[in-house]
Amino acid sequence: MSDKPPSRDTSVATLELISPGLIELRYKPTATFDPHGFAEISRAGSTLWREGPYSVMAVIPAEVQVDPLATDHDHLQHTRAHGRLEALALVTDSEAMHMAAKVYFIYHQQPFPVQVFSEEYDALKWLRARPYELGMAAG
Repeated sequence: MSDKPPSRDTSVATLELISPGLIELRYKPTATFDPHGFAEISRAGSTLWREGPYSVMAVIPAEVQVDPLATDHDHLQHTRAHGRLEALALVTDSEAMHMAAKVYFIYHQQPFPVQVFSEEYDALKWLRARPYELGMAAG
C-alpha cells in the first residue's frame, strides 16, 4: 500500500488530495487555460474527493497561457451545481494572471470565497483558517 496521496494527472494540470477535503491543482507550465482543459480538470477532480465539501488551491505558473474565450465562460458553473466547493485559493507569480483572475471573478461571482495569492504558504494558511474544517461542514 502506498503512502502517496491520491492524485490525478490531466493534459493541463496535476491534482492531488493533500489532506481530507483539500485539493491542490497545479497547472503545468505548458498548459493553456481554456474551456477544454478546465472540463478535463473538473472530471478528474470529481473522482478525487467524494466524501463531502472540499477546497481547492490552484497554482498557476506565469507561463500558462489564457485563451481569451476562456474568460467569457463561468468554468465553475458545473462544480457550483453540486454545492461541494467551499473555497478557492488561486496562487500565481504573474502580476498579469493575478489581475486577470481578479477581473474574472468580478464578472463570474461565486457563492464561496475566492482569493488570489502570490505565495502557496499564504493560500494554504487562508484555506485552513476558513470557518469550517476542510472536508466537513461546520457543526
